[in-house]
Amino acid sequence: MESEGVSLPLIHEHVMMPWNDLRKGDCCERLEAISEGYYCKICDFFVHKKCGDSSEYIQHPIHPVHTLQLQHL
Repeated sequence: MESEGVSLPLIHEHVMMPWNDLRKGDCCERLEAISEGYYCKICDFFVHKKCGDSSEYIQHPIHPVHTLQLQHL
């Protein structure tokens, strides 16, 4: 039985599946030892759970001066 999809409209346009994989996140470019997250089979797009479950405002190491606001384009 396949898991139900998760909608993350600020992150990705397609419904994503809960996923565990050792891979770099397309969200933050970090490689995590245990990468629980969400995966879009259509786009081969992976988002770490902590990135996908974050709020509309995030802290990112590439831009530490202030928070960034996620927006769907």
